[in-house]
Amino acid sequence: MKRPGLPWVVVFVLAIATAYAGRESDSQERVVPSQMCGEYFLIPLEVDLDGDGESTTLLALFDTGGAGLHIDPDAVRRAGGGAVEVRKQITIRNATAGPLTFRKLRPYTRELDHLSRPLGIEIDIFLPFRDFADHLLTLDFPRREIRIAEGRLPRPDRVEVFSARGPDRRPYLEVEIAGREHRLLVDSGSSGSIAIEPGRELPWSTAPVPVSVGQGMEQLFYSDLGRLDADIEIGGVTVEQPLVKIRAGTELIGTDIMRRFVWTFDQKSRRMRIRSDSREPLRLPARRGTGAVFLPTPEGYEIARVLAGTPAESAGLRVGDLVVAFDGTPVFERGCERWQEEHRTETTLTVVREGRELDLQVEIIDIVP
Repeated sequence: MKRPGLPWVVVFVLAIATAYAGRESDSQERVVPSQMCGEYFLIPLEVDLDGDGESTTLLALFDTGGAGLHIDPDAVRRAGGGAVEVRKQITIRNATAGPLTFRKLRPYTRELDHLSRPLGIEIDIFLPFRDFADHLLTLDFPRREIRIAEGRLPRPDRVEVFSARGPDRRPYLEVEIAGREHRLLVDSGSSGSIAIEPGRELPWSTAPVPVSVGQGMEQLFYSDLGRLDADIEIGGVTVEQPLVKIRAGTELIGTDIMRRFVWTFDQKSRRMRIRSDSREPLRLPARRGTGAVFLPTPEGYEIARVLAGTPAESAGLRVGDLVVAFDGTPVFERGCERWQEEHRTETTLTVVREGRELDLQVEIIDIVP
């Protein structure tokens, strides 16, 4: 027996209700306690590993580009979990951060010194994107705030809402760079603007030069940096001649661009929303430095390369020198405040060379204008 059709008014109301059911409500957003170290989001998690009712606060570095969940063995001991071997999987139940509760986290134990040393603060947990799959997650860089909500983002319109699909479950954004589409990982754990694999044909206004050696979870990343002779568009905003890093690995968008926007991620629908208070074009500032390329080591920063014609060369820095302090502060004790320092024109490096300490004053210039 055929069922009678619904009145058109009822159909209209149901359609509107269905549409709004797929949208996230800003009024229902809840702020997750967090702090920022430079442009990196840190979340204090309350954890009770031994179940005695007394929680321990562990500091988690959140990373949209992170694939694996890790906890430092020292943090396990402090939280009452006892001694554990490296690369052993443990279970954390009901870890909380304000309104956010993780019913079950299963991190692998791993030394996280390579994260703690450069930041100058102790990182206990590396918290990846997938552990927020049950929430609409907003990273509000201008307000330096993390928020969560229920619901779904609407279908992509390529104006504010975009597909986040890529080769894995992390968020990717399709961006046109010099006439070619690139699917870039949106990576809140990566400094810099755009990173592209070597071998791409790109127009340059400033040719790439070696600038850094970064420490990832599994390997070192050697990077060159230049300024593109073309504009790109992110979330409806033109980024004029962005700085582009050339390095092996996943192509990505880093925090130099992310910090200009509010990003909302819907993992279940694999969508993201990008908002900005201004549609004015962006131009990223010059990359400044001394001309020394640093390699992080447990003892300090080893100089891996000295660029010709730069202040590092003029000051007498050499490959193999170990930098142990900047302006009298040990390199791993500078903390997050160093990102808030005023525009500087020089620095004093304390260098260990052949067992002797030397203080060398080095000018800071625009390495990539």
